[in-house]
Amino acid sequence: MLENIETITGIIFAVTATVLAILTYKRAKETFLQPVRSEVIKKQTELLIELYSLLGDENSVHEDIDYHEIVTINIFDSFITCGAIFNDEELLKKIMTEKKGTGLMFMGDDGRVDGIEKPGLFSEDESEDVQNCKKHYTSAKNGVYSISILLLTKKHDEFQAKILKMLNNPFLPIEIKTQLEKFMDEIRLNLKNSLKKAVEKAVNSSFSENRKTLPDTNAVFNIFNKSKLSHKMIVEKINAETRKYLKIDSMP
Repeated sequence: MLENIETITGIIFAVTATVLAILTYKRAKETFLQPVRSEVIKKQTELLIELYSLLGDENSVHEDIDYHEIVTINIFDSFITCGAIFNDEELLKKIMTEKKGTGLMFMGDDGRVDGIEKPGLFSEDESEDVQNCKKHYTSAKNGVYSISILLLTKKHDEFQAKILKMLNNPFLPIEIKTQLEKFMDEIRLNLKNSLKKAVEKAVNSSFSENRKTLPDTNAVFNIFNKSKLSHKMIVEKINAETRKYLKIDSMP
């Protein structure tokens, strides 16, 4: 009987020691990981605050994407590609040198540039550039000109770089990353489809009708704006998830 009691007591002590050891280990593990978790939360908070500052205002989002100026520079570039001659060489030089980054950004008071001429006849110079101008000019006159390279503005490139930097950040929550990737896909589709088509249609109309000024960029932008994918829903989802992570709406 005494031996049985000693055996049971030993088992109880062994179980108790094991439980205490496990609890001690868990407590020690939590204590060890607490600073790591705190640092993760800190980095996520900094990142999400930056993201919310970038996308929190829907109007500023559209300004940062810079659709209007992308329309403008691609109309301008298309006219150059088709061989348009600009009377104001200083203006042309300024745009081509001062505004050129990974894209060209042209800004005018009314979005138009006057004082251009469309060539009826090209010079006898048979250089590759001239031949390309002839080809594009003929295409535009026939209403089938197509943009091969869509130019982007510095402002758009800067905005895109910020988003891509966040997407590559390992501390970005997966739910927000997924929505942010969809947002970038929408922008790419708008540029590739709606914006490109709106510019091409304006350029083709201008050359085929032999107008002497660039198309009204505001009118072209409005046509694009009506056909583009709206970013309203996806931006609202991203901001809602961001506010949730930051606990903005649950603060006392």
